[in-house]
Amino acid sequence: MLIEAFRKSGGAHVVRAVANGSPGNPVILPRLLLDAIQGLEGDVGARRLIDGHDVPRVEVEIGEAALIDVDTVEELHAAGGVLPIWTVCI
Repeated sequence: MLIEAFRKSGGAHVVRAVANGSPGNPVILPRLLLDAIQGLEGDVGARRLIDGHDVPRVEVEIGEAALIDVDTVEELHAAGGVLPIWTVCI
């Protein structure tokens, strides 16, 4: 749903998952914010970046899953997620 909303915006809007109107994760950021994103340091996230720029936003309601913040493989597994195993053939 998030990717579809981003595509519909032509890649020009911030697309953010929300739970009952509360901002959450994940977020898709437009290329316009690339320099600002690269300037982020530490585990501050992009909320201040998003709020500090006048970029149109699209909020996509995905329910309580938007409130789960996953930064590590262990947190992903604890949340019930899995990473696909990719095999590279050279």
